[in-house]
Amino acid sequence: MIVRDLKDADIAVLREIYDRAKHDFSWPELMKQDEVSVIVDDYDVPLMAACSKVIPEVTLICAPGGKLHALIKLEGIRLLHESLRDKLVRRGFTEALASVPADLEKNYGRHLQRHFGWEPISPTYRIGDWKKAGT
Repeated sequence: MIVRDLKDADIAVLREIYDRAKHDFSWPELMKQDEVSVIVDDYDVPLMAACSKVIPEVTLICAPGGKLHALIKLEGIRLLHESLRDKLVRRGFTEALASVPADLEKNYGRHLQRHFGWEPISPTYRIGDWKKAGT
């Protein structure tokens, strides 16, 4: 196996692999990605690929428990959502990933989805220190 950069001819093969696999995530727009690496066999046929795209990570910091009424907390989340959305759109972003405290996800997850269009994704992994990961 060899790892190399994406070629235009790879996209159709990778799309076929994606369609056969029936992944739960949407097809990435490979030509818009910041980086794409492709694994090919000895005949230069793509076997798999990984692509990265710069997406802002949003972290919600919110006091746990009942200090705020549930409707007040939801209104605060709405205001933060709209404010950050507007800032990120001005910078050219179309999406973000949000880290949400577990208790907030448990109590407000369906509201985040219904009112703000947030989509839960799983599994998601955070890749930390690149240098340590391979040793």
